[in-house]
Amino acid sequence: MYNDGEGVSENYVLAYAWHNLAAAQSEQGAPLSRQEARDSLRLRMTNEQVARAQKVSIEIYARRVTPTSARAPGAPVDIAP
Repeated sequence: MYNDGEGVSENYVLAYAWHNLAAAQSEQGAPLSRQEARDSLRLRMTNEQVARAQKVSIEIYARRVTPTSARAPGAPVDIAP
């Protein structure tokens, strides 16, 4: 979706972040399509974009698995590119 701008603005950083999270959830022996999608996107990105995307992956993961009550009130999660 983000890598092609389907319904949203094209955003390689967010696309890579979501592909990275999906690849991390892949079971061993599963088809490589998640990793391949992430790695294919990586070829279109700068090193700075990849570094930012990796940070965004961590932020998204933390936001998804950390209960709202455990986060500091009003703590922002910046996912802008």
